[in-house]
Amino acid sequence: MKEKPPVTVILSSYNHENYITQAVESIVNQTYGFENIELIGIDDCSMDNTGKIFQELSKKYRFEFFQNTENKGLTTNRNWAIKRSKGAFICGCGSDDYWDEKRLDKQVSFMEKNPNYAMCYARVNYIRGGKIVPDLNNKYKGGSIFKELLVMDFHMPAPTYMIRRSVFDVVGLYDENLLIEDWYMNLKIAKNFEIGFLDDYVSYYRIHDSNISRNVKRLFGSQRKILEQYKDSPYYKKALNRYNLRKFYMYSGYLKLEAIKLIPKVLRYFYSTRFILGIKKIVFGKSKKVL
Repeated sequence: MKEKPPVTVILSSYNHENYITQAVESIVNQTYGFENIELIGIDDCSMDNTGKIFQELSKKYRFEFFQNTENKGLTTNRNWAIKRSKGAFICGCGSDDYWDEKRLDKQVSFMEKNPNYAMCYARVNYIRGGKIVPDLNNKYKGGSIFKELLVMDFHMPAPTYMIRRSVFDVVGLYDENLLIEDWYMNLKIAKNFEIGFLDDYVSYYRIHDSNISRNVKRLFGSQRKILEQYKDSPYYKKALNRYNLRKFYMYSGYLKLEAIKLIPKVLRYFYSTRFILGIKKIVFGKSKKVL
């Protein structure tokens, strides 16, 4: 039988004591074979029992586990793990998410059949209020997709990424000062390589209050910093217009006065769903708390 290429899985946890076991066991029980997986577990100084549970799981299933003495953040943990990784491919898993048991079989096979792809992504099943909601986005595509990612035609579901380890030697690691590190890295990769899309469901992603960002000012501040790195791109102007529309839509629910100031910049999208919903939130909605 052909030897399977090793896959490094990075699992950084924080305050997910109710979910960490399911996350870990969805990796351990992959049909790909746990002997072909390098699982690097990091607890980022959780305040609940996540660290204790995670450590017990590491002893049971025999994988590397590290306990931070201070909260370092997801991106710092990810960069540290990438540096010590030995796999041919790298995947991340959220400590409140879990995987389809055939995820790695599906994605490794796809990547081996398409050696021109630096990374691939797939569809995700969202979990909202205990119900599974399949991702039905019809804009996903593969190949040279830098333009589509920059102008925000779609966002690749982060829980489904598989990246060749060698790619980081070309594009570098994640920027630890940015909130939206995935978009930053995806653009760097798409600028230099092709990206593949596997039209299949491989992960389950929980949506709850703790992972819906309410720190909107920092979020959009980071997004603008990333966007400015591509100011010379012929797609920059369109990307900036799309950015302003997204900002208007989010601010309409959190920072109404600032959303109103953005209206002149987004009038070109007068008939778009986001513009209409944003106006409705400004007029009829209550402002949500901003962290």
